Amino acid sequence: MYPMFFILTVGIILRDHNLPKYILPLSVIGGVIAIYHNLLYSHILSETLSPCSIGASCIDPKTQQMGPISIPMVSLIGFIVITIIMIINYKKYESR
Repeated sequence: MYPMFFILTVGIILRDHNLPKYILPLSVIGGVIAIYHNLLYSHILSETLSPCSIGASCIDPKTQQMGPISIPMVSLIGFIVITIIMIINYKKYESR
């Protein structure tokens, strides 16, 4: 998600109409990873084969810093919002 901030900033400043073509692949891939992380965090998937099983666990409940909303959920919401906005912008500029 961090590189997307810079790409979005430059794209908005330059008013680049191709911005959705750059951002959509990143936001969809990030969303898939966020879904996987949420499934790990919710203990729906096993942690045994994940990178979280080595070293510090990335599904530790200490990551709940926003009340009932976890950091993995915040990232998923962010990717969903960015994806929706980019799809709307893509359709807006494709219809011209």
